[in-house]
Amino acid sequence: MIAALSILLAATASGHLYSLPQCHETVETGAWWPDVDCARDEYRRADARLNQAWKPALRSNAPRRSGLVASERKWISELQATCAAVNDLSGEREFIEYRRLACKYELTRERTSYLAKLR
Repeated sequence: MIAALSILLAATASGHLYSLPQCHETVETGAWWPDVDCARDEYRRADARLNQAWKPALRSNAPRRSGLVASERKWISELQATCAAVNDLSGEREFIEYRRLACKYELTRERTSYLAKLR
């Protein structure tokens, strides 16, 4: 099964393999198939946590507010570009969407951690 082999072959433009292990469905061969709905939900939860971290970071850094806003806009552009470039060598639409959502999830969690340190 080509899709199952994509686990070994999948890569992004940067060589990073984005994955959400909690969003895998194991198939009979022992390989897994992505659960795109789960990945979408995980990303939404991560995005909600980012939004919760953003407001206190902004308040506690009032003197640097414009710089922080500019930094956030740049980060959003980079997130969109990076994750749009993510692909999966299997060519399976589900794997590609799953990898892109996993990319957004991972980068959003990193940004949330960064913002939490600014408080």
